[in-house]
Amino acid sequence: MNQIYCVKCRKFTETRDVKQKTTKNNRQMLQGICVVCGMKKSKFISASGKGFINDTINSLPFEMHMPGHNFTGPGTKLNK
Repeated sequence: MNQIYCVKCRKFTETRDVKQKTTKNNRQMLQGICVVCGMKKSKFISASGKGFINDTINSLPFEMHMPGHNFTGPGTKLNK
């Protein structure tokens, strides 16, 4: 069973009838019912940021920055 935060109980509780759904703006989420209070609750599933464009930008030998910025822009390697 999944642990999803319940607003009514104000803590992470067990969830029953968990289903994965897609919102109108194509975001993935889990939706279910709280075992303790019976309230409907949901949790967004984080996007992984993978795909052809992201892989191409991350494999470039140089970093691209926005004009006037040192740490913003695609391909910035912040862990360096």
